[in-house]
Amino acid sequence: MKNSILKTLLGACAAVALSCGIAAAQQPQKVNIAYVVPDADILGQSMFIMSDYMKRSLPGRFDIAIHGNSSLFPQSQQIPAMQRGNLDIGFVNMFDVSPRVPEASILTAGYLVRDVEHNCVVMNSEFGRKVRADVESKMNIVMLNQAMIGYRTLVLRKKKDVKTPADLSNITMREVGNEAFQFLAEALGAKPTPIAFGELYLALQTGTVDAFAGFSTAMKSTKFNEVTEQLVQTNHLLGVDMIAVSKKFWDSLSNQEKQIVREAANAASDFTIANRKRAEANAVAELTKDGMTVTTPDVTPFRAHMREKYLASKFAQGWPAGLYDQIAAMPSDPDCRIK
Repeated sequence: MKNSILKTLLGACAAVALSCGIAAAQQPQKVNIAYVVPDADILGQSMFIMSDYMKRSLPGRFDIAIHGNSSLFPQSQQIPAMQRGNLDIGFVNMFDVSPRVPEASILTAGYLVRDVEHNCVVMNSEFGRKVRADVESKMNIVMLNQAMIGYRTLVLRKKKDVKTPADLSNITMREVGNEAFQFLAEALGAKPTPIAFGELYLALQTGTVDAFAGFSTAMKSTKFNEVTEQLVQTNHLLGVDMIAVSKKFWDSLSNQEKQIVREAANAASDFTIANRKRAEANAVAELTKDGMTVTTPDVTPFRAHMREKYLASKFAQGWPAGLYDQIAAMPSDPDCRIK
């Protein structure tokens, strides 16, 4: 009798434990996505696409919270948060990566990466795979795919015939204050000066600076078109962020789930590329319609000048010999997918 009661109790306990285990397994995993731009930005919208793909493909597996406009972490804390595993999905770029993976700094050189189709080939190359592996091992961040930010180009306060770097030798150009961006402006041919973004409108209006580098898609929202006359489509730096996940989150996934998350990043990447290209074309057309002079110089002399400047600079000291030209020679592939 006692043995029968004991068996019944043990069976009940096992059933409770089993049911609790199932409930725990079915509890959705909390996933935080964060970025610095507003939700309405193309980057922000791409994260909703990624989230929706994950939720549709793995129903009930994830409880995803999306935090735009630096609402979860300030910009300076997003990468450290991803490294700690407090942020699961976000964006990184090669300027962020270079302090820990010095070879990656070559991908911040002006004109080296021509377009997203070229960048994809570079990231799939032996060099690109090594960079991604180093980012994972040294930073605890897994880079999945690219998100297109757009081309950084030249905007002039007053119209000028710009065909070679020499035409910019007397141009004072506002650029981001860090050393890499200041050098980028110098390598383009201009005289760089650091001015806070919030002070740029007044600096252009008063003639404190003659030019700045920016994105055509942001001209009207910032009202810089009110205090400038010419957009020179130098397109000297392709802005690309990498859609990335924390290694802690990545390691928590099964192989099948990793594939789904990668596919979700692919969908987000495709969205940014298609919509950013469309937005840039629309922005240029709108600026032209509004009376701004838009010129497209032959970038060959600018590209050659950049190459000479970069290879002679301290930035090139950590680059393997010949790597710059190897990357430049890689083809663009419109069918490429980062693997």
